[in-house]
Amino acid sequence: MFTPLSEALILLAGSVFLVMLVFLQSFRATLIPMLVVPSALLGTLVGMYAVGFSINQLSLFAMVLAIGIVVDDAIVVVEAVERIMREDHLAPREATRKAMHQITGAIVAITSVLASVQDPVSTHRLNVDATARLLELARENEVGTFLLASSNAVVGAGSAPGEVITERTVLRPLTPYGATKAAAEMLLGSYANCYGITGAALRFSNVYGPGMGEKDSFIPRLMRAARDGEGVQVRGDGTMLRDVVHVDDVVQGILAAWRGRHNGPLILGSGHSVSVNEMVETARRVTGAAIPVEYVPVPKGEMPAVVLDISAAKALGYQPAYDLEAGMATVWPDFDPKEASA
Repeated sequence: MFTPLSEALILLAGSVFLVMLVFLQSFRATLIPMLVVPSALLGTLVGMYAVGFSINQLSLFAMVLAIGIVVDDAIVVVEAVERIMREDHLAPREATRKAMHQITGAIVAITSVLASVQDPVSTHRLNVDATARLLELARENEVGTFLLASSNAVVGAGSAPGEVITERTVLRPLTPYGATKAAAEMLLGSYANCYGITGAALRFSNVYGPGMGEKDSFIPRLMRAARDGEGVQVRGDGTMLRDVVHVDDVVQGILAAWRGRHNGPLILGSGHSVSVNEMVETARRVTGAAIPVEYVPVPKGEMPAVVLDISAAKALGYQPAYDLEAGMATVWPDFDPKEASA
């Protein structure tokens, strides 16, 4: 009934639809990027056929390009449009126009440390292979500055528990996530040395802020628990130290690194570590909810303490503005039932 190529196209379209639906959690929003798939497939098939590739290779290239375009670009755009519609109460067309003025690039990567333990291959593909391709595009197009979103997970066991982490701390990552970020930093360093690109590896600490409704990191889990009248699980006894930094401060740090033409690694955090128990207590004050705690064993890959030295970033003009309570207060409105019903 169907040719092999037709079956492949139908299977591809169905797979992309399911992936998009999982990411966007909205049937209506999923239909919008799905319109990109036929165009991407047609353009890829025509282009590859013109240079003599076989049908099997065509199918592979079409799938890679279509999924890359849809997942990497459309998700960013559609999420931005939905956020603007919700926050600014604009119609879809006006929200789309505003979103396109705001979006100039995207950070695409596996961002969960523990998830990388379950899927190291995908972590490598996104964090290393994609970075290598972007660096090569930067070289080919004579891009002067390349800012890499890295992480302090590159350090891992390179620092003793409680030891202050600096840009000179030895790299001994504990997870595939940390290892792939370290590999990406080394790629960036090699391109900076060989091709004259100004390359900054920005090591973010735990970033939080508004717009975390779909995230599964600890602060949004606290917000959901407060909203739903539930509790949270805390790994260990809650004394593990973390540096959490507000997204507005991270943006300030990125601009400081770019304007200062910084080369090499640069730590961007709050510069003030807090325990997981302190995060819970702060969330209770901000939300007014009890948020019961269940203490559970610590999984492999967790750093016992993250204490950061941000003096190098401060030398470039970086100055974090948010303490934990003020920062959490900007997150809670996205989850607060009173805000949703207003």
